[in-house]
Amino acid sequence: MWTGGRYWQNEEIEDKTELSTRPVVAGMRTQGRTIGYTNVEVVKTDANNNPKGREVFQYYVEPPLQTGDNHLATTEGTSARYEFMEARDWRNGQLLNYTAFNSTNDTIKATKRDFYLSGAPNASVNYHQDRNIKMLLYSLVSKVDYVSNAINLRNTSSGPLMMGDDFEVDGIFPSVIGTNTNLSPGPFPVFVRHNDAFLLKKETQVDYFSGGRRKSHVTEYFYDDALYPTKLTSQKESFLGENVELNTSFKYAYDKGNQLMIDRNMIDIPLETITTQTIGNVTKILEKTESIYPHSLPTPESGNLVLPLSVKSYTLSDVNVPVSEVKFDRYDSKGNLLQYTLKTGVPVSIIWGYASTKPIAKVEGATYDQLMSLGLVSGLQSASDQDSLNPSMEVAFINVLDSFRNNSSISLSKITTYTYDPLIGVTSITPPSGIREVYIYDGSNRLKEIRENDKTGNIIKEFNYNYKP
Repeated sequence: MWTGGRYWQNEEIEDKTELSTRPVVAGMRTQGRTIGYTNVEVVKTDANNNPKGREVFQYYVEPPLQTGDNHLATTEGTSARYEFMEARDWRNGQLLNYTAFNSTNDTIKATKRDFYLSGAPNASVNYHQDRNIKMLLYSLVSKVDYVSNAINLRNTSSGPLMMGDDFEVDGIFPSVIGTNTNLSPGPFPVFVRHNDAFLLKKETQVDYFSGGRRKSHVTEYFYDDALYPTKLTSQKESFLGENVELNTSFKYAYDKGNQLMIDRNMIDIPLETITTQTIGNVTKILEKTESIYPHSLPTPESGNLVLPLSVKSYTLSDVNVPVSEVKFDRYDSKGNLLQYTLKTGVPVSIIWGYASTKPIAKVEGATYDQLMSLGLVSGLQSASDQDSLNPSMEVAFINVLDSFRNNSSISLSKITTYTYDPLIGVTSITPPSGIREVYIYDGSNRLKEIRENDKTGNIIKEFNYNYKP
């Protein structure tokens, strides 16, 4: 139940992971959590418990089992009566307001965020009908004996055949569904009508200073693409008391004519960003960047994967002349970046270990082919795999990494190496300076200390976790 702006689950508070081949309504949650709060206050004190300030957070929360459209309850032709339930997990928990106070309880910072509560502002009726009505079946009951829009979903004389998992009417799930009461009772259908997006409309940030002075920064967000109405197309920034306006526009695969990305449904990746500044009636371009993706496959860099090939910027003096900021030269078959080239022309290579899941070495000043030709890659990867299987092998792996760092063939390169405990976190980072940082975790796998060179070295940072009733 909901009480005092907080979500409490009767009898038992729990948090678990649920797996299913089909979506399941498991109850209302907040960003995947069982408990959600509308208001949270963080009080800061010093070692003597003297106040140092506080922060107040207000979150968007809707009560569980909120009835949406009672269409089923009012039009169902059988004795069964159903209602819509709107799942709000993905909306609940969005920050609405934030206020920071100093030790004397004066406001020093405030943020207010406004959302489009009814979905995309420019979405058409057809868009909602085609995309926003989805059917969920309670996980413990089979889906049999349905009648939908006067369409029999099974032949009543053929026995209890199951309804197809992806049964559709006119391209979407049925808008009316009920049980055929001439036979055995059917399952309990639950409809969820998603508004498809919980889009940020405006964000206002205000900093307060002594003497009543304040500085305000307002950002407005616009979604003006009729074909993809949830896509951010532009944003506008303004500042209180200043005759300055910043406008940023975004272009995506559809705007840039990249059919390959459209076919792969990669339609929400900004490919071009342009920021302009307007002072009075004068507008000029401040920044223009482009992310270059392939238009066809395969490519020498990414093979058969649709991955970025380069990032380009344009100078303020000539927005038609691109400058390569970074070029992504090589990926592996898993999509891991193996080599990129900086704006300065310096190649940077990355060696992946732990079964190709973690970067274990970054080498600035050598190509990946050079490292391969020197026979320096496979040995590192093999040692990391041994460390993954047996954590006691980490010391041996670090020795292999140190030998790699001291190899005379790459002595002019800047090398950073890494070790990990998979599923826990990084255990060491050794930068080009050679001063190693060792990361130590407690029994709950929380970061406890960062030490210099080894587990008994000087403490660089220490983390304490305290719980107060």
